[in-house]
Amino acid sequence: MTLSACASSAARPPETDRRDPVIEQRTVVRLFCPAELRGEAPARPEVPDGADVRANDDGARWLSAELGWGGALEALLAGARAACRRAAEEAGS
Repeated sequence: MTLSACASSAARPPETDRRDPVIEQRTVVRLFCPAELRGEAPARPEVPDGADVRANDDGARWLSAELGWGGALEALLAGARAACRRAAEEAGS
């Protein structure tokens, strides 16, 4: 038995304007800012008027490196705080 629809169909499917399916991909990047970055940094300690800091050469080099490290860390945190504030403003929160 032959079905009439199959007997009269073309050997190849007809050409159409249909294109391949479209696959849409979206990437959303959200900046997460921990509470520690939303607050303000503590104030730097002030040097008292009568401070007298003495060190040998090795101690002075270490103290200089320590102060430089602290300044770099402070700048890094300030940049992160600024990025968090910009992201919050852009998000409207």
